[in-house]
Amino acid sequence: MSLRTAVRLFSAPLRSVVQPCAANAKRKYAAVAQALSVLENELDTIRAAGTWKGERVITSKQGPHIYVDGSRGGEQHSVWTA
Repeated sequence: MSLRTAVRLFSAPLRSVVQPCAANAKRKYAAVAQALSVLENELDTIRAAGTWKGERVITSKQGPHIYVDGSRGGEQHSVWTA
């Protein structure tokens, strides 16, 4: 799971926490910081275990050959289906 996906999954319940109020603003922001710290540690554990899979962004039209962002020199990849 990418960090962006993890943040998206947890952002909806945390929106009310992120919105500041006069009395509890510092405590609520501390809770968000703590949650982000927990998520970062979990993602680091996943990466260290070798189970992290990065996503590649397709930069061309869909078809039997595609171009992927981050490939060497705009390398073309073939898509084979069985």
